[in-house]
Amino acid sequence: QTMKLTLKHAVAVIFLTLSFAASLSDAMAQLMPSDRMNFTGTAPDPIMAKAIGTAWSINATGIIDVAASKRFEQFLITNHVPIWSFVNLDSLGGSPVGAMTLGRVIRKYRLRTDIGKRDANGGFKPGNCFSACALAFLGGEFRYRSKGSRYGVHRFSFSSAAAENSDLAQILSSAEVEYIRSMDVDPTLWTLSATASAEEIFEPSEQQLLELGVLNNGRSRAKWSIESSSEGLYLKGEQNTEFGINKFIIGCVPQGKLILYNIFDPQGRQDISVGFRADSLAIDDHTYPLNDVLVDKRVQNGWLNAMYRLTETHLALIQSAHTVGVTTQLAYGAPVFLGFNAMPFKDGAAKLPGFLKTCRGH
Repeated sequence: QTMKLTLKHAVAVIFLTLSFAASLSDAMAQLMPSDRMNFTGTAPDPIMAKAIGTAWSINATGIIDVAASKRFEQFLITNHVPIWSFVNLDSLGGSPVGAMTLGRVIRKYRLRTDIGKRDANGGFKPGNCFSACALAFLGGEFRYRSKGSRYGVHRFSFSSAAAENSDLAQILSSAEVEYIRSMDVDPTLWTLSATASAEEIFEPSEQQLLELGVLNNGRSRAKWSIESSSEGLYLKGEQNTEFGINKFIIGCVPQGKLILYNIFDPQGRQDISVGFRADSLAIDDHTYPLNDVLVDKRVQNGWLNAMYRLTETHLALIQSAHTVGVTTQLAYGAPVFLGFNAMPFKDGAAKLPGFLKTCRGH
């Protein structure tokens, strides 16, 4: 079945590419090379790179044509652009097929997206990402919208009346929905675009963009699951962030007791993180000490792993939480912490009662 779906998708993409190449040929032919999306970027100063990292800032400006992704990938390869670099999009649209292909290249190279343009002096100017650009933007694993920038969608319409047929429209719709879902974004975004006319740009609110996952500001959606291992049953929350993967795990041990296990990337501060002894359970905007229930803390494969006995008091706090996390500090009240403190718990809260019932046998 997987092979059939892959083949079906490939055929659909080829068909769409050929169809759009024909239907958009007149419009694209009128584009000067300078109007088509072009890519420019700069690496950080070597001295500054020691402090801010090696990520590039790439400007992607102009109309997205079907060959934009090829030019962009060549740009990345030629310049040895590192992962987590920023792609700043400023475009009024173009080819939806070209935009989805560009988005997949952005995701392939694990880049971040923003809307606007970085100038030669390092300043950032707001920009627009409309129509097909809205699809390309989703390629960023982490997606931001700088202040003053605009993001808008609308329904696609064929430029040639001869191309307007239900089969092609259905294939395009399916391809867009599949693409949106593959980028871990709520397909409701496509519904919003379909409700707008071909001439109208609909700009979702900031709240809508966050709820749909279009913007994630450096944090992917938290994924909660109930899993088992040779050691028993556990409820696991996992969230990928620009600072690494965070894991919040509640484990079931003999006699229905619970443990809390957390894992995070200390960002090169492995020795320091193990030495920190002011550990806290982070619930919403508050923290609760965990030192008295610490069982073990160590670094494995570069990640900090810590285990705690979970008391009924801690469990009650988690059951009412909107966000969860575990932090560690040199001392309580210190201005700096390592760890994570805002993993959304909505999906985890829905699974917690069933997990506890199974763990405790009632």
